Amino acid sequence: MISQRLATQRSLDDPSYIASFISAAQDTTGTREGYDGYSYNNADVLIPAFLAAYSGRDPNEVELNGRPNLPMPNWDLNFNGLMNIPWFKKNFQSFTLTHSYKSMYTMNSFQSNMLLQQRIQNGEPANSIRNSNGDFLGPAKFPERALQVNQVSISETFGPFLGLNMRMKNQASLRLDVKRNRQLNLSLINNQMTDTKGYEFVLGTGYIIKDVSFTVVSDGRPQKITSNLDLKLDFSLRDNATVIRRIQEDLDQVISGQRIWSLKASADYMLSPKLTARLYYDQTAAKFKVSNAFPTLNINAGVAFRFNLSQ
Repeated sequence: MISQRLATQRSLDDPSYIASFISAAQDTTGTREGYDGYSYNNADVLIPAFLAAYSGRDPNEVELNGRPNLPMPNWDLNFNGLMNIPWFKKNFQSFTLTHSYKSMYTMNSFQSNMLLQQRIQNGEPANSIRNSNGDFLGPAKFPERALQVNQVSISETFGPFLGLNMRMKNQASLRLDVKRNRQLNLSLINNQMTDTKGYEFVLGTGYIIKDVSFTVVSDGRPQKITSNLDLKLDFSLRDNATVIRRIQEDLDQVISGQRIWSLKASADYMLSPKLTARLYYDQTAAKFKVSNAFPTLNINAGVAFRFNLSQ
């Protein structure tokens, strides 16, 4: 569709050009399928097609210059209106729902097409210069303004897609986050696209036990310490995979990816206004999606002391 739109536009700007379709069977090289001068490997075709395919836009309406007229949307939503309901106000200190979406379209670098400029200086007609693949190096109108783009990218993040943070009257807390992300990089140098998708689930809970007392001996005398014991338990699961899509060969290949789950538990107790003791346990396991990587398991546990020097 993009190839046809570009060919139609050229036929209007250049009456000598005839928009004819070249199928793979007609082309012995197998690289020029598409309308004459606008094969499916042409950067002028790939960039708008990439935008249409991965932003959900109509290929008949997407901008042909690879620069969207409107920026991609971004938003952050936080809702705590449930606290106005008597039951929530009675049982919770706070109850917040969150949702966030961020997206970005990036044209990493672009410059004047030096090959086109050189051939124009050599006296070739600017509006009919083609590359070795038979594709036009510039538009019919103002071909000297043609740009060479090396890579375009789209990134999307739901961070979180759904989030829940609540603290009850009895000092128990619960946190839930469901996150999604996607990173798409289209390289116009080798006509390959790198597609990375990730999913993450986070569940955290905590509880504060108030006025926990210990008796310690200091200078031969017993001394009573009273403080809150802050208990936390967090579980997370993340799954991501990176796929290379070779456009010319119509081949998809997983090159990296892993599933990681982690469990973290801790107990914090303030021994004094400046000294805090912490008992912790962290466990992380990873299973990779490629055959040349082995599963891993890491465990950290111990006691830590944090001394605060500030006033």
